[in-house]
Amino acid sequence: MAQLAVPLMIASTAMTVAGTMRQASAMEAQGEMQAQQAQFEAAQQDQIAGLERASAQRTAEEERRRARLIESRAVALAASQGGSVADPTVVDILGDISAEGEYRARTALFEGEQRATNRELAGRVRRFEGRAAKRGASAAAGGKRFSGIATAIGQGSSLFEKYG
Repeated sequence: MAQLAVPLMIASTAMTVAGTMRQASAMEAQGEMQAQQAQFEAAQQDQIAGLERASAQRTAEEERRRARLIESRAVALAASQGGSVADPTVVDILGDISAEGEYRARTALFEGEQRATNRELAGRVRRFEGRAAKRGASAAAGGKRFSGIATAIGQGSSLFEKYG
């Protein structure tokens, strides 16, 4: 009976070690998948950041266009009432309209840049999280492998003490 016990203990130990090694490989694969998912999500954030900037540029151009239209209307109203573009009041009004249009355009650009920067930051955070998940899984897998090797050594030592 003792002759059968040794091979069974060896087989049991081998199966335990093999299972532990498979678990370690699965942990590493999961960490790699998390890193890839994070990379994909970060790329999406970068793409959205570009769209935010483009949208802000379009809004800024629209604000400038509106200001030009309002200036044109102000000139037409001044002329219809006998005024001139050179009148100090008309010059002041046109200057205010132009300044307000430029202010609105730059505000739109600033807000778009802020949204884009926030998206890029979110992308960097996701990349960091992905790398951290991969490193954590790698460390845990290393611990599992070490545990499997320690189990094999411990069982071998027990067998040696018992039958050696």
